[in-house]
Parts: sequence; C-alpha cells; structure tokens
Amino acid sequence: MPSYVAAKLLHPQGFDLPGQPASRMPLQPRLSPLEAQALGVAGAALRPVALPQAYQRLPKRLPGQVPAGPVARLAETYRCLVCHQYQGQGGSVAWVALDGAGTRLNQRWLQQFLREPLTVRMDQPERMPVLGLSPAQAEVLTAWLVANTADPRVAPQLPLEPGQIPRGKALFVQHQCGQCHVADGGGTMRGPTLDGALHRLQPDYVVALLHQGPSLLPEQRHPATAQFSLVDARALAAYVLSLPAPWPWAEAAAPSPDQGAQP
Repeated sequence: MPSYVAAKLLHPQGFDLPGQPASRMPLQPRLSPLEAQALGVAGAALRPVALPQAYQRLPKRLPGQVPAGPVARLAETYRCLVCHQYQGQGGSVAWVALDGAGTRLNQRWLQQFLREPLTVRMDQPERMPVLGLSPAQAEVLTAWLVANTADPRVAPQLPLEPGQIPRGKALFVQHQCGQCHVADGGGTMRGPTLDGALHRLQPDYVVALLHQGPSLLPEQRHPATAQFSLVDARALAAYVLSLPAPWPWAEAAAPSPDQGAQP
C-alpha cells in the first residue's frame, strides 16, 4: 500500500482508465519521492475507528409529511435525515432540526447555502458537507422547506424601524450579547456570527426569538435570560439586522434593513 499511495501522489494521471473521467487529484510538484513514500506509510498505519452512532445512517423511513417525488428522492439520495431531524425523525448530528427552517431562514440565503455551505456556528465541529447540488435541486429543496417547515409561533411583524438601531445596540451591549456572538467584527464565537444576519435570518423570526425566548430554539441554544419585551426585542432586532455582512455577495443579496412582513 505505501508504494501505491506514493505512486498515486506523484503520478495521479497514470491511474486514469480509458473512457473514464480523468483523475481530479492535483499534481504535487513539490512532493519528493521520499515524502510520498512517508505519506504512504502513514496511511497504511491508520487503523479502523468505529463510526459514531450519530453519523450512521438510520433505518427509519422519511416522515409521512415528506411528499413523494423530487423532494423525497433528494432527501433519500443525500441522506438528509442522517444528520437532521424533521417531525421527530432523523439523526442528531445537526443541532437544530429542520422544523421551523421555513420561518427562520431567508429563502435566498438557504438556496445558496445548500449549494455552497458556509460555517454559521464556529463552536460546532460538525459541518454541512458540500453535496454538489445543482441550482435546480437546491431550488426544489428550498421551496419545500419554506412551504412545509413554517413555525406558527412566529407572528408577522410591522417593518422594523431604523431609528431604533441605536437603542438596540445599547441593549446588545447592556446584556453582553457579545459574550456569545460576533457583531460588528467584535465578540466571541460561541453562537452564530451576527454580521450579515439580515441576509440569513427573517426579521419576524429574530423578533419572535428575542421576545419569546428559548422556547423557539430548544436544546438550550439561547439563554433563558435573553427574553425581552416586544419593544426591546424589535429595537435589538433592528440593530442585529443592520450589521453589514463580512462577505460581498451576501450584501448584494440582502434585503433592506427595515424589511419585515406586513400583518
């Protein structure tokens, strides 16, 4: 095995088969034969490690609420319920269930995330894999999630008022939200980064989460002390959703800061 690995590293195209796609393994021009052989020995020394239960594919079928057709086929092909829970079924690798995603996440962000997942929670070691979804497949999954995972506890709100942003910032500092969140380039990464939150989260959900407290986000993902009056929740939401995104494409896709659903 060490010699095979060394040859593969040094001459990956030499393993291409006629009529088959070319190797995607990049050339390693700076890798010496001795280094390639050392990597082969290291690989051969690896021993099997039991796969954690949470990462194993579950024998459960999809919930009855998932319709037959493209969505069910995609969910089965990419094993979505190995990591995610929906309606009480599925795995526990992902910390947040799919229930409520249609109310929680911005549709355009969700569709982009399914194709090009990025890290939202730095404190969580598990990462969404790159599935290689086509734009059409991502659109199908996004449309189904938006239509079928709404949270009835999130009530439509009037548009947020930009004039409340300074008060919201003061509340953010007063309640030490930066101990868990990155905002405006500062803070810590125990929770999701809030810079560019407007691109990712729906305003109505942010207000509901801050007003109703952790009941909207179980598993103690949000502290019980982070529960505000509706007035304060709206001010804090206005500030959080005004934070600019750290990546340019997100800013281009983000809605206006005062966006909100009409009652």
